Amino acid sequence: MNTKTASERLRGLADAMARMGTDLAALGGEVGMVGAAIISGAKAASDLATEVETLETDLAAALARVGLTFAQLREANVTRCKRWHPTFGSPEGDAWSGADWSNAMAGEMGEAANIVKKLRRLETGAAQGPDDPPSDQLRAMLADEIADTVIYADLLAAYYGIDLAAAVRAVVERCEDQHGPENPHSLAGKFIEGGNTERAAILALPQLVAARELLDPAHVESASLGDGAGGGEDG
Repeated sequence: MNTKTASERLRGLADAMARMGTDLAALGGEVGMVGAAIISGAKAASDLATEVETLETDLAAALARVGLTFAQLREANVTRCKRWHPTFGSPEGDAWSGADWSNAMAGEMGEAANIVKKLRRLETGAAQGPDDPPSDQLRAMLADEIADTVIYADLLAAYYGIDLAAAVRAVVERCEDQHGPENPHSLAGKFIEGGNTERAAILALPQLVAARELLDPAHVESASLGDGAGGGEDG
């Protein structure tokens, strides 16, 4: 009885080892598929990283050339304005009327014009005022006053619910219609159609964001292992 039991146990052990060998062989195939999927995923991630790097470089260069946009100006402008005018743009209205904002804009433009008058004296050799600053200082002052004028112009537009970028675009388009795109100074394809490199790079921003999400290590790892595991189960 004991011999028979030992024999049965040996046969059972042999069968178990055979099944284990078969399972290991099958597991080896799955591991190989997962490994291949990981290698493929790593290659895809590397290629994607290269594309993202190119996009980031192009976007950074484009934004550097484009500078401040109308939308960025409006956002910063209104946020800053609400520090002194908390109800600006709200249904409750603001303490300042449209006339107040337009007068503020005109006042800054008047200051800019006064500085240009002093610059013109230097340009023509006319007698300068006793307190007139040198040319470089006047130009810096002029830049400030022009900037103030633009800031107030945007706030005036915001007060009346005007999209300043759209308004400027509409005026340029009307000028283009009058003079035609064959004009060597035409902005067609640059300002209007957005066919330039800067706009193309900016339009690629959503693609860049999506690519960055894909480059998240956890995302790449789970995607690669998921593909490998799925292939093994289907097989």
